Amino acid sequence: MAIILPEANYEWAQLRLQDFKTIGDYNHIVHMISTKLQFCDKALSDANKTEKTLSIMLSAERILQQQYLEKNFTVYSELIQTLLQAKRHRELMVWNNQQCPLCSAPLPEVHANAQNRPNVDYSPKNSQRKFHGRNKHRRNKK
Repeated sequence: MAIILPEANYEWAQLRLQDFKTIGDYNHIVHMISTKLQFCDKALSDANKTEKTLSIMLSAERILQQQYLEKNFTVYSELIQTLLQAKRHRELMVWNNQQCPLCSAPLPEVHANAQNRPNVDYSPKNSQRKFHGRNKHRRNKK
């Protein structure tokens, strides 16, 4: 215990969110440190974990940090779930942007009847040809 407690305290103090590729990796390490501290009778509360997670967010995500602080998360797992969901939304937005970037060509017509519609000229000169049976008799009467 004399070795584990200082090591766990050091790991907790040096923990930074940006050092991890995913939120899952970060969450795993938090639980490992929490288990070490619990073994030494220095358990971390959900409030401690939440406060630490929000305080070590990147400065570029300051607005998100403020929004999460305003939500007053009391359960650490809810915060992690929210962070995972936000990450999925960001990934989806990036993927959508790559599929159809801004200022690109418009989306193709999706209606089957619009795709299979023949090109028909409805100008007056062609309308007599299409209905030549009826129009022939009317021309003769004039």
